[in-house]
Parts: sequence; structure tokens; C-alpha cells
Amino acid sequence: MKSKPNLSSGSVRQKVIIDTLSRSTGQKVFLLIQAYPFVIIGSIVTVMHDFLLINIEANSISEIQNGTVHVKIEDIEAFYIEEAGPKIR
Repeated sequence: MKSKPNLSSGSVRQKVIIDTLSRSTGQKVFLLIQAYPFVIIGSIVTVMHDFLLINIEANSISEIQNGTVHVKIEDIEAFYIEEAGPKIR
């Protein structure tokens, strides 16, 4: 009988988020993150290991508006990817 790998719920959560974001490259995303600026709206450039590279379209910091930032996957509290459902405005 094969034994299952011992994965914590945190590592399973992170793997699911990474897989989902990786499949959504180029899509618009709404992120709630742990640290300031708390909310980021932009398009997904790529996922690298445990970081998301995102082109920012909107947030609360004017200095990084229209810039590109790295967001650590474990800092993402919630996200919504614009697909067939409601549009992010």
C-alpha cells in the first residue's frame, strides 16, 4: 500500500493557489493581501515559485500605480480572477 505524502493544510492551500494563478496568466485579478496596500487590482504576469508578478492597474498607493510588483503567495488572503463571471472595474 502506498503512503500519501504528508502535506499540511497550508502547503495544500498554497499549491492550489499557485496552480490556479498559473493557469490564469494574462487575466485580470483582484487581490486582498495581508500587508499594505491590502488591495491590488491588475493583470497576472507570471507565477515564480511562491511569488505572483502582477501589473498593477489600481490600488491605494499612487506611486506604484501602473507598476509591476511581486506578491508573496502566502500573503494572499483572498482573490478573484476575472473570467466568465462578473467583471472587475
